[in-house]
Amino acid sequence: EMCVIDEDAEGRHFAALDDAGVPLGVISLFVDGARARFRKFAVLEPRRGAGVGLRLLAEAEAEARSAGAGAIACDARAHQEAFYAKRGYRVARSAFEKYPGAGEYVTMEKLL
Repeated sequence: EMCVIDEDAEGRHFAALDDAGVPLGVISLFVDGARARFRKFAVLEPRRGAGVGLRLLAEAEAEARSAGAGAIACDARAHQEAFYAKRGYRVARSAFEKYPGAGEYVTMEKLL
């Protein structure tokens, strides 16, 4: 239930599937005018590093751009900051605790 949010009905949800239709990764995009956010970005651990996440992120960015967003952002786990930095994101908000006991997060943002 932690993964269900009120805005889900307005979101655009993407999944990467294997040949049998089994989900390998997911991402949800929320566009509000010129700004977009993605949440719920996850890839199955055995498939990480195989490009699944890169393809999902590229799809979300392209969809945000085509919907008129000029920037896209996410709250990322702090230890993932370098992943996003390599893809043109910058830290827009320094480390904070998003959920009790979940570790530090940073807000990452990219101009589209």
